[in-house]
Amino acid sequence: MMGLLRKLDTSRLRRDRYARIVRTLALLPGDRILDVGCGQGGRSIAAYNTENEIVGVDLFDEDELQIEQANFSYAKLDACALDSLPDGSFDVAISVGMLEHVRPPERLRAAIRETQRVARRYCFVVPHRYAFLEPHFFLPLFSLWPGWLKTFLIKRFRLGTQERQPSGEWQRINWLTRRQWAELFDDPNLVIRNHWYGPLLQYYLIFGGEPRRPA
Repeated sequence: MMGLLRKLDTSRLRRDRYARIVRTLALLPGDRILDVGCGQGGRSIAAYNTENEIVGVDLFDEDELQIEQANFSYAKLDACALDSLPDGSFDVAISVGMLEHVRPPERLRAAIRETQRVARRYCFVVPHRYAFLEPHFFLPLFSLWPGWLKTFLIKRFRLGTQERQPSGEWQRINWLTRRQWAELFDDPNLVIRNHWYGPLLQYYLIFGGEPRRPA
C-alpha cells in the first residue's frame, strides 16, 4: 500500500493547489516571488511558473539543485535567518511543506517572522491536523496516535516518505491545530483555509500580509 502511494502521480493535485494559492494572493506577472524551503526540485513552485521571477531558498548546496529555468535563482539561506534579504523585497512568498519540519518553537517563530519581513503577502502550506491520511507517514490519523506508538513504528519500519536518521531518531512534525498555527502569526489579515488534496489528504493554506489594493 505504501509503495503504491509513493508512486502516485500528484502533479495535477500540486498544480491545482498552486493555482488556488495564486488566485488568493492575486499574483500578477510582474510580482517577485520567494520560494521558502524550495527543495531540490520536486517541491518548488517553479514547476508551475515560468514567468515570474522566483528566488528559492533552502539549506542544500547549489550544485544539488535540479531546477534549470531562466526565471529561477537559488540562494543557500536558512529560512529562520534571511538576513541578506531586505525588508519587503518580495511581493509574494510561498512555502510548501516546510513549516511543519521547523523545530524547536523558537526557530519556527523565526521562520514565520522572517517571511513576513521580506514579503508583502505570503502563503504557507502545512498538513491539516486531522487529515485522514497523514502525508509524511501515510497512516490514517497518524498525528493523533500516542507518541510511544509513533516512535515504536517509525524506528522499526520505513513509513511514507520519511527516512530514519542514522541515530535512529525521526524528524518530529509540527502537527498543529488551526488555532495553534494562528497563534504563531501576529497578523490581523491572517486567513487559514482547508484544502483537500485528493480524497484522503488535507492541508491548511495559511495566507497573510498586506491585501493587494486595486490598481
